[in-house]
Amino acid sequence: MLAGFSQAGKISGKIKDAKTNDVLVGASVVLQGQAKGVSTSVEGTFVFTVPAGTYTIDVSYSGFQTKTITDIEVKPGRLTEVEVSL
Repeated sequence: MLAGFSQAGKISGKIKDAKTNDVLVGASVVLQGQAKGVSTSVEGTFVFTVPAGTYTIDVSYSGFQTKTITDIEVKPGRLTEVEVSL
């Protein structure tokens, strides 16, 4: 096992349209303060593997206002789930 690996956790989530409840495929999710960004899958989901700590993400999609989610707490070896409606 790699040193420090057990200190990692995950942030995962699903991005939806608040009006229609449809998932948003290809939405951009950026981890503030990190050089990490992903696009949502065909299910509207994303995942980051990060060291334990507290994080902020920015979620954007064409035609929608960018939404910032703060105080996402990641614990070692745990999955923190976030649902975002734009």
